[in-house]
Amino acid sequence: MIRLLKYTGAKIKFIDQINIEINKTNCSAYIEPFCGSAAIFLNLEKQFRHYIISDIDKYVIKIFETFRNITFDQLNRFYNKNIQTFGNWGENKDSFYAFRQYCNKKYFNSNSEEEGMFLYFMNKSCLNSIFRVGKNGCTCTFGNRGRSLILNEDQFLQIQHKLKNTTIQQCDFFEFHNQTYISLDNERTLLFLDPPYSKTNHAYQGKATAEFNCDRFLNLIRYYKSKIIYTDLYDKKIDKLLNWRVVKLGNLVSIRPHKSSGTYRGEQVMYINF
Repeated sequence: MIRLLKYTGAKIKFIDQINIEINKTNCSAYIEPFCGSAAIFLNLEKQFRHYIISDIDKYVIKIFETFRNITFDQLNRFYNKNIQTFGNWGENKDSFYAFRQYCNKKYFNSNSEEEGMFLYFMNKSCLNSIFRVGKNGCTCTFGNRGRSLILNEDQFLQIQHKLKNTTIQQCDFFEFHNQTYISLDNERTLLFLDPPYSKTNHAYQGKATAEFNCDRFLNLIRYYKSKIIYTDLYDKKIDKLLNWRVVKLGNLVSIRPHKSSGTYRGEQVMYINF
């Protein structure tokens, strides 16, 4: 299994179930407008002629663009140089904050490859996969994740190979719809949609889910000719509106620090129109 980023809400544990459905299609293009960690894209079993991934978070997109362009040696040099300067920021709290402060000042919003590598290492070492970026830089908190900081060369090359043949975009879903509607209105396109869940308070570009217009979203996708796999919590209203096939994934349980049990949020499903 290939994994580049840790990301809240990622579907990496459902990859086998999702691939079963994707493999049923005969589509030639794969589009993922809410890519997040891109766990599904990176672990596709089926081969497509064309790939598009997109996300509203420009810093996540910056990481993907960086990994498409850098070499494994560049990543290693950046890692080793900063480990020597600051210590292992994955295991040591003071090292983490010193590294974060330095890179925020030197690289943040520089649109450089160093910025992309810094953002990647912040994501890999922050607490509970909560990758946060503010106007002055990364605001992630220390997560004590020293063992998972660096990829091996084989993993790196697999990820880069996937990204080299992919169109990578940064935009809001509704902007994405306007830009690529011809592709979305095509039966040879497979659309994998993993938006903020309609019944939870997940963030959308730092805003509450209420800022994501779920009704508008649903009223767009119900008329697409594309093959669609859409993940959300099961909702009778969504089921009735779409009238698509429903495949169960698993329960969503929110775990809070220092709590022995979580809070049940609902049943995660795929709504599928084929």
